[in-house]
Amino acid sequence: MFVIDGVPFDPNTNFEYGFNQGGPGISPISLIPPEDIEDFSFLKDAMATSVYGSRGANGVIIITTKRGRSKKPIITYTGNFVLSVPRG
Repeated sequence: MFVIDGVPFDPNTNFEYGFNQGGPGISPISLIPPEDIEDFSFLKDAMATSVYGSRGANGVIIITTKRGRSKKPIITYTGNFVLSVPRG
């Protein structure tokens, strides 16, 4: 399990980091530019399980990026709006 800037990621689902998109089989670490990584931490065994439950049973890699320490939050929203009007 990966935790990037406090957000847990499952590498087997779709996820997004910046403009890069991942998917099944793509490591979330490969989408982070190396110059953006500030700190790595590793939790294993009982410590990971106590914090993250059964999801952390195989260990947890915690990554803090320079963006994650930013005082201004970066929020991205993508949405769709569909309006159907019946003709009658």
